Amino acid sequence: MSKYKHIDDFIKIPQLNNNDRLFHYTSAAGIKGITDGEFWITESHFLNDSTEFTIGTDICMEILEKHMRNPRRLLYAKDLLMEQMRKYYREEQEDTVSGSAEGSYVISFCTSGDSLLMWSEYSDFMGYCMEFEYGKLKETFQEHCGNDCTLFDGKVIYDHDEQTELLEDTIERLLLSDGEDYKT
Repeated sequence: MSKYKHIDDFIKIPQLNNNDRLFHYTSAAGIKGITDGEFWITESHFLNDSTEFTIGTDICMEILEKHMRNPRRLLYAKDLLMEQMRKYYREEQEDTVSGSAEGSYVISFCTSGDSLLMWSEYSDFMGYCMEFEYGKLKETFQEHCGNDCTLFDGKVIYDHDEQTELLEDTIERLLLSDGEDYKT
């Protein structure tokens, strides 16, 4: 049995403190939905940046190339990783095509309450920026989802070196656990 019950247990994504403030930039229609008790989330295949969900795979490939010297083993490891990713995306696409609510959905918040980039991207300079307390927001999402979904949250890491270090640490932890954690 895995000692990791949640992805956050082995991928050490930087977390926020419960009293940290988050901001959500949105349009007038978006703010109406939020004040009516709805947040609109985006299915991961329909994000503005299609590379957002492949960056991790690309970095894993770089890590394999950096640390594996045996070309045959490297090719095998890359093939194994790509097969797992194809399987994951195939399942995600099947959920999307079937209309299933299963899959990966994203909602974004920002730690800056006055970002010109966010104003332009999400509200066309004519929208709103709503402020939330992280702990209360997370609690609300968890209450709404119940056991029907799993929430993954944390700070988005944009720095390539930091992303690489995070994934190297994760891979090392998984390998040093004799693979037991990966099997579950």
